[in-house]
Parts: sequence; structure tokens; C-alpha cells
Amino acid sequence: MLDIGVALPRMRNVAEGEAPLNVRPALTGVAKQTFRRSDRLPEKDFVRAVRGAALVRTGHLRIHARQNGLGRSRLGVSVGRRFGKAVVRNAVKRLVREAFRATPEVRAAGLDIVVVATDAR
Repeated sequence: MLDIGVALPRMRNVAEGEAPLNVRPALTGVAKQTFRRSDRLPEKDFVRAVRGAALVRTGHLRIHARQNGLGRSRLGVSVGRRFGKAVVRNAVKRLVREAFRATPEVRAAGLDIVVVATDAR
């Protein structure tokens, strides 16, 4: 047997759906924090949200915001291929969504927000 210098966990019968002995159960009491479907701006509303909207430019982001009359904000994120590989584009989208989700004042403002990531080069 090969000794790699690391003690591996003793495994139960994983084929029968049992977990390793040293695996702890998931954290309890932590609310699931997700980007809900109701927080998403439908693709058909992207154009409406951009036309006549207030525009803020920050570095590589263009942020369009317009009142929607719903009493809650919705977010749309657009990251083009020129921004980078899929891994980078997805990371940017996750960061933008998390910033939106973690800011209750913005979520309650009743805005349609479109964030467009522009060329990073």
C-alpha cells in the first residue's frame, strides 16, 4: 500500500448512500440566500429597462436603472464574450447578483436594474 503521509477518513458503504464518518452535517440555522426568480429581470424587459433609464458608468460596468412600479427591484446582468472566458463572465455575474441580494435598500426601491459589463481589455 502507498503511504501518502495523510490519514484518509474511514469510509462507510458509500454505494449504499452513507457518508464518510468525518463529514459534518450542513450548517443549520443559516437561511438559504439565493437570487430568487422574482428578483430577475426577464429578458423581454431588458430593452425597456435600458431605454430612458438613468445611466451610471463605473470602470467596466454600465448600470441602467428605471422605476418599474412593482414595489420591488429586479436585476438583469449582461456580460459579453469580449469580457473574458466563461469562468470570468460567470464570476462577474455572481458578484453583481450577490451585491444586489445583499443590499435591501436597492431591492426595495422598485427599480429595474440592468448591469452591463464592458470590455475588460
